[in-house]
Amino acid sequence: MKKTLLAILMALALVVIPVGSALAANPEEVTVTATPSFLGIENSPSNFDFDTVVANTDENTTETWFTLTNVSNVAINTTIGCNGWSGTQFWTYGPSDVDTGQLSFGTGSGYTTVVPSGSTVAFVSGMVAYATQSWGLELDAPLSFTHGYVQTTIVTITASAS
Repeated sequence: MKKTLLAILMALALVVIPVGSALAANPEEVTVTATPSFLGIENSPSNFDFDTVVANTDENTTETWFTLTNVSNVAINTTIGCNGWSGTQFWTYGPSDVDTGQLSFGTGSGYTTVVPSGSTVAFVSGMVAYATQSWGLELDAPLSFTHGYVQTTIVTITASAS
């Protein structure tokens, strides 16, 4: 009987005295945030017209004509390429020859790298978030022309996480 009474008293004590709250510390909270990696670039101005081009010349913008801006929140690497020439009759894309011309780009030390047609090459690497890079284009005009049709190409710059 004593054992039963003792068991009942212990059960009542557990109900009356909340053991969990007596042993629990103040709760702590942790705020968790996550910022998505965002990739984006802007280029200004978005076009350039070499106007009338003389055969067998190199026509260029200044190397500060365009401004590429990394609007990403991370560092990026960029590549550059173009889609070749288009027009009513179009030039062949390549080193200067009859009806053949190509573009090169420069970022401050001359127009040393050809902008390839149908592929890409490294452009600006390790560009930190929100940074800018000035750059320009040079046209290696054909040696001679067999027609006077306007030529157009689209230069594409692409970004990837660094």
